[in-house]
Amino acid sequence: MNTIILAFNIISPLIILLAIGYFIKLKQFIGNKTISEMNSLVYNLLLPMAIFINIYESDFKTDFDIKLIVFSSVALIFITIIAALTSTLLTKDKSKRAAFIQASFRGNFIIFGLPLAINLYGDGIGGMISIVIAFIGPLSNILAVLILELFADKRIDLRKIIFDVIKNPMIIASLSAIILVLSNVKIPVFAEESVIIISDATTTISLILLGASFRFKQELKDIKLIGFGVFNKLVLLPTIVVLIAIILGFRNEQLAIIMTLFTAPAAISCFPMAIRLKANGDVTSGILVYSYVFCIITIFIFIVILKSMSLI
Repeated sequence: MNTIILAFNIISPLIILLAIGYFIKLKQFIGNKTISEMNSLVYNLLLPMAIFINIYESDFKTDFDIKLIVFSSVALIFITIIAALTSTLLTKDKSKRAAFIQASFRGNFIIFGLPLAINLYGDGIGGMISIVIAFIGPLSNILAVLILELFADKRIDLRKIIFDVIKNPMIIASLSAIILVLSNVKIPVFAEESVIIISDATTTISLILLGASFRFKQELKDIKLIGFGVFNKLVLLPTIVVLIAIILGFRNEQLAIIMTLFTAPAAISCFPMAIRLKANGDVTSGILVYSYVFCIITIFIFIVILKSMSLI
């Protein structure tokens, strides 16, 4: 029951923020130009700061599980390939395929996966999952840039793809934090506190902007693509990953981490990145929003099944 309440308490505020964003756009409190400019702020400043501080505050020397890190990384690449293959069966529009693939494989590891895992196993699991996130977070960002460049409606330029991966603000933030942690270099307290303050605003602003960009009429014409994207994110792909993890012998804390990371709803950063790199915003926002609406049910089912089998 506590897990259900926690999942509801995590999701509900996010849905409310989406509704607020949709309402303020409906009432024309903000326009498209403002939304576009704010999305640029989220992409270039807020998300990188949030990613940096979460990696910087993790502990690489405690609970370092290389087997779990490798499995999670390979699983992320594997489901990205599956999402790319299934996208070819659903649409020929490259910008929609890019949006579908990204929203299908990128999960909200930090905002959703981390607290849910801690609720299942206590604070002791926090270090282990934070280290895993420190590795698959940057990998997720790299895969997203590659997918959006390769499948978005533009000519493929390998040199540009490599350059975009290198200069991506979230990848720069991730690598900077990892280097600082591994070298045991501490940033000044005032700088750390400033980053924390900035990162604290990320979820609120990102979700309000996402809600403001949500257009139901445009999504209805892509409802099949959005629906399958949500099914991919919440049911098909996590089921495949969890089953393989069970077969390979992952149990208890390890399996709980895998389950919470891969059943998490789509990452909020999918939307500003999709807009920035010219993928279809309507498909991205549709999968994002509905993945939050339905994830309470799907995650509840995963937890009940795995706990009833004494696997977590």
